[in-house]
Amino acid sequence: MHKHFISWALARLATVIQAPFGLKIRHSLAMGLAVVTGASRGLGFESAKALASAGFDLAMIAKDPSRLNLAQQKLSEIFPNQRFTVYPVDLEDISATRTITEKIAANKE
Repeated sequence: MHKHFISWALARLATVIQAPFGLKIRHSLAMGLAVVTGASRGLGFESAKALASAGFDLAMIAKDPSRLNLAQQKLSEIFPNQRFTVYPVDLEDISATRTITEKIAANKE
């Protein structure tokens, strides 16, 4: 049930596009905003870096606030013209996920 809600919540913000490297990326065509979950490390961080290099602003989501802030700092140093907004949240918490989804939607308007 949690995964279905997360997919629904992110789908409200974005259209799914196919990335050249085979990953599905959620991207708001109107604002040039990509929503990246797990953005503080690993594949999520590398996806965030690739999207930033392509010119996207990012809404970065991850559980660990300190790692997320560190990832934001690293990306801001590499891509100073991009906007990186962090949303520390555990996506298994439906209430918190709903709140973050509403914040991202409000910021894109």
